Amino acid sequence: MEAVEDGHTMNQPRPAVLPVGVVAVNRAAAQLRSLFPQASIREDTASNSLLVVAAPGDLQSIRAVLQGIDVKSPLDTTTEVISLRSVRADSTASRLQHTFSDARFSVVATRQLLITAIPARLAQIRTAVAALDAPAQTAPPVAVSSDAVRIVQRRPADVARALVAQVPGLRASVSGSTVMLVGSQDAVTRAKALVAQIDVPVFDARYTQVYRIRAVDASSVADLLRRSFRDIDVTVDVSINALAVTTTSAQHQRIADAIAQLDPLPGASPSAPAGGTFSGSTTEVVTLRSAVPGQTSGGIDAVNAMTQALAVIVPDLKVVQLPTPGQIALIGSDQSIRIAREFLAKVDIVPPQVVLDTEILELDETVAKNLGVQLGSAVISTTFTESTPTPDANGIVPRLGRLQGLSRTPISFTAQLNLAIANGHGRVLADPRITTLSGRTASIRAGDTISILTTTAGNAGTIATTQVQSFQTGVTLDITPLVDSDGGVTVALHPVVNSLIGTNGGVPEISTRDTQTTVHLRDNETLVIGGLIQENETRTTTKVPLLGDIPLVGRVFRNDQVNNSRNELIIVVTPHILAPGTNVLPGPPLRNVPTPKPLPTLPPDAKLPPPSGQLPQTALPNALPRPRTGASPRSTSAPATATATSAPTPAAFASTNVFTFGAPPQSNYAKSSDPVQIFYAMLSPTVVSNGTSVHLAVVTTSNTTSVKLQLGSQQIGLGQTGPGQWQATFAFPGGAVPSGQSATTLYLTANRLDGSSSAIPISINVSSP
Repeated sequence: MEAVEDGHTMNQPRPAVLPVGVVAVNRAAAQLRSLFPQASIREDTASNSLLVVAAPGDLQSIRAVLQGIDVKSPLDTTTEVISLRSVRADSTASRLQHTFSDARFSVVATRQLLITAIPARLAQIRTAVAALDAPAQTAPPVAVSSDAVRIVQRRPADVARALVAQVPGLRASVSGSTVMLVGSQDAVTRAKALVAQIDVPVFDARYTQVYRIRAVDASSVADLLRRSFRDIDVTVDVSINALAVTTTSAQHQRIADAIAQLDPLPGASPSAPAGGTFSGSTTEVVTLRSAVPGQTSGGIDAVNAMTQALAVIVPDLKVVQLPTPGQIALIGSDQSIRIAREFLAKVDIVPPQVVLDTEILELDETVAKNLGVQLGSAVISTTFTESTPTPDANGIVPRLGRLQGLSRTPISFTAQLNLAIANGHGRVLADPRITTLSGRTASIRAGDTISILTTTAGNAGTIATTQVQSFQTGVTLDITPLVDSDGGVTVALHPVVNSLIGTNGGVPEISTRDTQTTVHLRDNETLVIGGLIQENETRTTTKVPLLGDIPLVGRVFRNDQVNNSRNELIIVVTPHILAPGTNVLPGPPLRNVPTPKPLPTLPPDAKLPPPSGQLPQTALPNALPRPRTGASPRSTSAPATATATSAPTPAAFASTNVFTFGAPPQSNYAKSSDPVQIFYAMLSPTVVSNGTSVHLAVVTTSNTTSVKLQLGSQQIGLGQTGPGQWQATFAFPGGAVPSGQSATTLYLTANRLDGSSSAIPISINVSSP
């Protein structure tokens, strides 16, 4: 019964006020009365609103219908002013008038148009104006590159003029024998290719080229070249182990190829020349002086550090760690081993020794005071005793309730006067001396080890175990000195003091004091570390209740016992740098080329290696393959530069039954704070009926979070297919358009999380099924 009554209450008519904004209120009321005869609808012309009394379901339907009919007629014209940026208003008006004949265009100013048209046509005109008024696209900035090319055979000024004439956009300047090239990356690359073709000697012209020899004696190479080539001039420079050869270009290429095979670059595998054998590998064992056997921090790690450094400094040298601590094997050419030994002579130095004089002073001061009157266990005491009960005449002992005579002992009073003060001073001095290498840590420990037995109870089936647990007490000092090149010492100290202050259940209680610091001292300079103080104070008061609290007189009935202890630790450190004595370390050796040890020479019967077909890089750094016969420098073409063209102006009716807004941009990226914008929208078809499949594609800024299409009271959400790209395919709901209406406007809205949005109207035609 209650449910029926509630349902009946929910279906009762309810009043509502519905404002009307566009159409006349009497017209809206007439249409609604024809659709909802059961509802009570009255007009209020003063406020242009409707007073409706209807059931909740009918009231919701009335609101939806009123929202559909209370719109401006799409056939009514509107006027709008459009401002132009890059085109003139008169020329734009004439072009638009031919396309949109049903609209009126008026020129307000040079850059302003006054347009009168229906809303659907006005949206198309805006799209056309946006395409016509697009700003001219500027070419992207070109990165400027520069390079310097050394000219060997030609006059640098002639080469610079030829390059400027052949390469557009290139600037060239001459500095001595070098031509500076400035321009785009493509222009500089083309210019360097032309220089490689221009800067070549005349055919059969003789010129001089210098060849540096690395691993072979230059004199033996010169003898081989004289036997292999005729009409060449070879000069040997013994001081730098180099050759100066004067001959033609063709022979220079063969000579450079041969020297590249006889004297390869570092890291390349040397080739054995024809007619003889050649090997430049040498093995040498080096014992590192700075390695400390038995210490991980100074021994093995030091060897690894040296090995890694040599691998970077001398790439073609192979370094092998030997089983003997501190020994490494160097395998490579004599030049590589010489560079490695020069490096080791600079870094593999025995660190100086440092003597550390330390003084550890511990001052212990105790004060005990016991002042006042100390009473006994009983302040005033006496003993009461009842007399033995006597029998009456009948021999009966009186009952318990009848007390006999009482007697007492004399009153006793005991008190002790304390006037005691005790002072104690303790002084513990340790003066250890320790010697260590620079960069190595030295430890000093002075104290005791306290051991206790701990028993671990076992579970069922296991045996209880007893272990010995140790506690360290005393002073521990870790010192790390580091000697610098100026004769100073950087000292890192870490003192720790552990003291036994008592036991708790048989377990020692340890008090710890420690500090850590790093200081810089001169030789024989003293450092004092103090302030490691531990102070304890204990006070015990004994007094007679009430009497001990009386001012002045109460001190007679009170006793105060005070114990005060103060412990301070002072550490004094003085470093002394030991002189190396007579073992003076040698300075870094000077670089001498050639070395006292002669370089290997070629065998007497060695022959010139056959040409490898490749020109070594060391001979001509800028050499490029020669052009084919008949080729001209002009044939070198730069890659085509893409020119950006503006999109063509969209026609008003370029496609039938398709709505198009804007154009897809080249980039739709936007920051989160940029406004939301709809760049492109395409809806097909624009003539629909109930159930027609409609496809919608939209391109927005990348910061858009949702896109929706509003159809009357219904909303359709679009799915995201990429950053700022949205699509949807749906069946057109005919119920969203009022019956009898042939045209309607849809609103496409792009939203962002913070509420910012952008919307465009889409006009469609609705046909009866």
